[in-house]
Amino acid sequence: MKEKIVNKSKIMNNDRNKNGGFQMVYSDKVRENRVRRHAKKEGYYIKKYRTTEGRSINYGMYTLIRIQPNIVEAERISLEGLENFFEIDPKK
Repeated sequence: MKEKIVNKSKIMNNDRNKNGGFQMVYSDKVRENRVRRHAKKEGYYIKKYRTTEGRSINYGMYTLIRIQPNIVEAERISLEGLENFFEIDPKK
């Protein structure tokens, strides 16, 4: 029987399930999409740093850019920081 090959870049949380496989958790992606929708409504654009090295200072961070004058409002801001900026409740 062939083992299933898993693309680890698409896995948000690398927790193992009961069968030894990876369990996919999309809670961070859902929160990110919610923040992006709020940002678009208020005239902002969010750009995620593409760093894949977990020890990098930019890993998991975002840049907040105002669309119209094309000004960078904040660099290296976390998802929680963006939720606070747009006053989004992460539990909803």
